[in-house]
Amino acid sequence: MGNAGRISTHAFVIMPNHIHLLLTLDKDEKQESFQRDFLKFTAQQMIKRIVLLGDEKELETYRSTQADRVYQIWERRPK
Repeated sequence: MGNAGRISTHAFVIMPNHIHLLLTLDKDEKQESFQRDFLKFTAQQMIKRIVLLGDEKELETYRSTQADRVYQIWERRPK
């Protein structure tokens, strides 16, 4: 389907509250670093989009109680 340099994407499904990805990591790519970077990038993009749309009420639903972040988009420790 596509290759971003770090992965080959074979398929994906976007569900109402989660996603499924079928991908192959490049031989030098570690799952932990790819997952960390993917979650960080997509969370930042979702927050930017919500801010751009001016949906303060929606943004507040993602407010975090953790000291290291303002918003929590993804579950902590996702698989």
